[in-house]
Amino acid sequence: MHTPVIDPKERLLGGRRISVRGNFKREYDSGTPIRVLVEKPGRSYEFVHKLLEKAGVTFRGRGGDTRSPEARKRRTAWTGTHGTK
Repeated sequence: MHTPVIDPKERLLGGRRISVRGNFKREYDSGTPIRVLVEKPGRSYEFVHKLLEKAGVTFRGRGGDTRSPEARKRRTAWTGTHGTK
C-alpha cells in the first residue's frame, strides 16, 4: 500500500481530498494503524481519523490483536521490530 505524500500545509479540497481519503481507507482496512498512517504525510491523528470517519470505515477497538503470530508479523512489518526492548 502507499500512504500519500502530502505537504503538511496543503489544503486538501475536492478530488484531491477524496483521493487521499480513499488511500487512507484502503490502508486502514488492510490493517495499518492510524498512528502509522499519520507518520508519512505529517498530518495529525485527528485529521486522519476524520478522513477515515468520512470514508465510512469501521474503527477497530484500541489495542487490537496483539498476541497471535499474525499480529506479531503485522507489528514487525509496520515498525521493523518485534515489539521487544
